[in-house]
Amino acid sequence: KMCPGGTTSVGSEHCICPPGHYWDGSACETCSLGSASRQGALDCFNCPLGFAFHRGSRSCRPCRPGTYKDENTTSCTACPIGSTSTLHSDYCRCQAGQFWDGNDCKHCSSGFVSEAGSHRCSACPSGSSPLEGRSTCSCPTGYTWDTKTDKTSACEPCSPGSYKKDS
Repeated sequence: KMCPGGTTSVGSEHCICPPGHYWDGSACETCSLGSASRQGALDCFNCPLGFAFHRGSRSCRPCRPGTYKDENTTSCTACPIGSTSTLHSDYCRCQAGQFWDGNDCKHCSSGFVSEAGSHRCSACPSGSSPLEGRSTCSCPTGYTWDTKTDKTSACEPCSPGSYKKDS
């Protein structure tokens, strides 16, 4: 059989359709709006997280820094003021003391902290309080709390040979 105009075949059992189209067994069909394909595809796909459908090229293009696309959005959406994102991101990176809730940056509740880019806030240990900026908690003199290494929710005594002044 001969492939239709605009397609090719190189030792293949089917014709090679251009991007944005798929071979259905007898012709190249256009992918439905919002879905894309690579050259030679047999089916179409929805753009992955962090990528949005581009009508002109009928392809998926990465979201630019400062924008995101997650499972709830159909196009790259600008991050809220004060937050950012990297190339092809599916969420926005909020400032310390805030967390990304899927739509916006929300402030941590009283007694909770978060590092920049967090998806949740952590409770400060008993007897401690959030420091300015709400990125970490301050324990009393001689005690410490490290969210990176200490998964407990308590201020622990400083290790032997070290000390901590009151913040």
